[in-house]
Amino acid sequence: MEIHITARHMELTEGLRSHVEERIARLTRIYDRLDDLHVILTAEKRAQSVEISTSVNGHRLVSREQTPDVYTSVDGAVDKMERQIKTVRGKITHRKGRLPTRGDDEAREVVARVAVPANGGAMTVVREETLPIRTQTLEDALSELSSGTTDFVVFENQETEQVSLIYRRRDGNLGLIEPLG
Repeated sequence: MEIHITARHMELTEGLRSHVEERIARLTRIYDRLDDLHVILTAEKRAQSVEISTSVNGHRLVSREQTPDVYTSVDGAVDKMERQIKTVRGKITHRKGRLPTRGDDEAREVVARVAVPANGGAMTVVREETLPIRTQTLEDALSELSSGTTDFVVFENQETEQVSLIYRRRDGNLGLIEPLG
């Protein structure tokens, strides 16, 4: 993420620049996938105004604040932007159940089918279930498997960024299936 700071009708001092960058850093702790941030500082007769604009997951966000003090304006504009980012982030999380990991807007899912042999010996699907693929570490998947609710866990391995499957074998041991490469 790049921060572009523009000062209109005023001098951008090093102290003001560091204050803006310090306050903007709070925004990246809330949501680390912000696109370029543009901060415009404007001095007018009796007021100092600050405008911050960015885009979050395709949503254009703009916050403005105008007070007699430029530092107070920066603080107010950052607070407004923080609320907007939290709102958009909440909508993304609520809609998808998780935050996107690689910029993908589509929720990744896998279809699990349980098959049993039919009378003629051919396998017949008796149950089908759609499962979400969550990004997690192998240890998290192991703890989910040990909770005893399922015999397998499909997950996107956080370290390899590939879909993996961990399952309980009939002999009581665990098996892990990962793609090559």
